[in-house]
Amino acid sequence: MNLQDFIPRLIKLWRGGGSSSVLSPKEYERVSGALLRLQRGLTGDRKLAGAGYMQENDLLGAYLLYYWPVTFLQVHHAFETAVLSNEISFENEVSVLDLGCGPGPAGISFCNELKKQGVKKIHVTLADYSSKAVSLAKKLYESAFPETDVCEVIVDIEKKYNSIETVFNKKQGFDAIIISHALNELWKTQEDACQKRQIFILNIKKILKNDGILFLMEPALLKTSRSLIELRNSLIKEGFSVVSPCPSSEECPVIKAGENITCHGEYALKNVPLVTEIARRAKLDRNSVKMTYFMFKNGIVSREEKKGIYTVVSEGMLNKSGRIRFLLCDGNRRIACSAKKDDSHAAETGFFKLHRYEKIELINPEVRGDNKDSFGIGKETAVAHPLQQGKSHISDRKKV
Repeated sequence: MNLQDFIPRLIKLWRGGGSSSVLSPKEYERVSGALLRLQRGLTGDRKLAGAGYMQENDLLGAYLLYYWPVTFLQVHHAFETAVLSNEISFENEVSVLDLGCGPGPAGISFCNELKKQGVKKIHVTLADYSSKAVSLAKKLYESAFPETDVCEVIVDIEKKYNSIETVFNKKQGFDAIIISHALNELWKTQEDACQKRQIFILNIKKILKNDGILFLMEPALLKTSRSLIELRNSLIKEGFSVVSPCPSSEECPVIKAGENITCHGEYALKNVPLVTEIARRAKLDRNSVKMTYFMFKNGIVSREEKKGIYTVVSEGMLNKSGRIRFLLCDGNRRIACSAKKDDSHAAETGFFKLHRYEKIELINPEVRGDNKDSFGIGKETAVAHPLQQGKSHISDRKKV
């Protein structure tokens, strides 16, 4: 299934049953108005973050028809990157805990990807403080994946974080735990929020199987992204390994790069007319989906060092000298790589079309800069795109 298969289900659910036809002008007006309230409350003044907005019908409707598809796509891209990188795999039977699930976009997208990978049996536990949101999530599972075993748990994470593992009857542990766009809403006004989030995750670790997957995703805002990156750096000291999108489990260089520096993925938004039309009517810019995420394994993972493999961590930037520059990360440092904007060879390599979180293999780059700490695209430089080929490819040619 793909996102378009879920859109009619979301519309029907929002209407409380009946038709799943395209929204009327009045319905678009209602949803776009509610979206503006929700958007300002989640990404502007953030007064709605963690404020129980899932219990209000109009705001829940705006979430269902706008943020639900966006989150679904975010998880799809994150999962696809990890699978194509050969970083994760699953058995025929998988148990998933979706913590702070809301109406289920992240968990459903995750399970949809598991189905694509040939997983036969999936057990899902939905956990959230909003009984209304959990009920909607269960209905979506019943509609899309009727064979999936779904369990509901109503829990206030902020109150139960110090013993969260006792809430779930899972002695054997989960194969995967998902926490999507929820961490930033927990203890958001408290000075010790970061410490509590770490305690919460370490308690969750107790019910995650060895080598199980922990998937954390947050909005691509400066504060929420940096908070997740800081949490990532602390979790690798507690027995977690990062398997995607980072090239390694070393400490992320972003935090030391400066307080206004962050890192996030970005993917073009295509063929989702419901979302683009709601955004247009609300006068919001929505051409892509952005998020900061990390996929961890519970345990120390030995990863082969692949010299010359980088993750793109910026958009293309045109400098005063007429060169387009991207920032690349090798897991230890962020490195500038540039080419003249009209360089035909660079265009042929696909350099100008790179996007955030894309993995590339850089072959025979020019070494540039007074400190020889940046790269350029020269006549002998090649840029390979291993994930587009469906598998990793390491050339025998010179890599830097």
